[in-house]
Amino acid sequence: MISYPLISVLLPIYNAEQFLTKCLNSIISQTYTNIEIICIDDGSTDNSLQILKNFANNDKRIIVHTRTNKGDHITRMELLQKVKGKYFIFIDNDDYIEQNTIETLYNTMNTQNVDMVECNVNHIRLGNRNTNYAIKHFGKFKNFEYINYYSYPLWNKLFKTEIVKNFKITFPNNPNITCVFDKWFNFEYICCCKNIYAIPEKLYNYLIHNSSTLSNMDYKKNISDFYSLNETYNFLKNNNLFKTYQNIFFKKLIKYSSKIIKKDIYFQEAKKEILTLEKKLKNDFPLSFYLYKLKQIFNFKNILSIKKSLDGKSKIITLFGIKFIKGIK
Repeated sequence: MISYPLISVLLPIYNAEQFLTKCLNSIISQTYTNIEIICIDDGSTDNSLQILKNFANNDKRIIVHTRTNKGDHITRMELLQKVKGKYFIFIDNDDYIEQNTIETLYNTMNTQNVDMVECNVNHIRLGNRNTNYAIKHFGKFKNFEYINYYSYPLWNKLFKTEIVKNFKITFPNNPNITCVFDKWFNFEYICCCKNIYAIPEKLYNYLIHNSSTLSNMDYKKNISDFYSLNETYNFLKNNNLFKTYQNIFFKKLIKYSSKIIKKDIYFQEAKKEILTLEKKLKNDFPLSFYLYKLKQIFNFKNILSIKKSLDGKSKIITLFGIKFIKGIK
C-alpha cells in the first residue's frame, strides 16, 4: 500500500465570513486526503471563528487556534511554527482551490524531484482593481534561473518543510514591514532551493477585491521593501548564501535605491535603511560593496531614464546619474 506524506494547509483568517465557507469546502474536498488544516483566527470581529468551529466539529483534520489581532505576517509566522507535514501550502481565507490542487502539486513535486512547485492562477474579479499574478514561465528550472521571474504570492505554491526549518526561513518580526513579506519569503526560499517546477494549470482561484486604500498600500509596500532588504541581507549572510546571490541582491538594491527622491513622503525612512544596509555591506564584503557602487554609478539606466517616483507624485528623469524631478499633474 502506497503511503502518502502529510501535507499541512495553512489558513490565516481575519473577518472572512463572506468567503470562508467556500474556502474551507474547497480544502476538505481535496482528492489528496492526508492533510492537516491549521487555522489561526486573528481576532476576527465577524462570524469567522464560529464558521471555523462548525467545520472543525465535522472534520478532525481542521485545527483551530484563535488569539487577539496581531496582523497577517505574525499569523503566518505562527502557522509555520505549527506545521507537522512534510510539505505545506498557504491559502488565503477569501480564495478557494480546485479539487485536485494539492494532489497535482504533490505529484509534480514527487515525479519532478524539485524543491518547490507553483501553479497558475484564476482571477475572480469582485471589483475593478487591475491585478494579475498569472505566471508566464512553465517547466523545470534551476533556482538561479527562476529567481528572476517567480510570482510573489505565497498561496499558489507547495513548499518543503525541511528547507524552511533547516535554513530558518520565516516572516520578519518587524513592525515596519506590514506587507510584501510574501515576496521576500519566496526570494529567501528559492535561494535555498536547487530547482523549481511551474505548471500551467490554473489550480488556485484568487479573489480580487476593490480597494479604496491602494495609494496608502503602495506607500506601505514601498517602505516595507526597504526594511525587507535589510532582513534579507541578514538572512543570506547568516546562511552563507550572500556570495552566491550577491549579483541578484545588488540589482534589487540598485532598483529600489534609484527611486528615492527627497520629495517622497518616506524619503528619510528609506534613506536611513539604505545607508544602514550599505554600512553592513561595506564592513562585511568591502570588495563586493565597492563593485556595487561602481555598478550604481555606471548603471545604464543612470545614463538616461524616465520613471515615476515611488509615491507616484513625480517623474524622475535621470541623465548621466543626475536626477531631475518633475511633478505629475
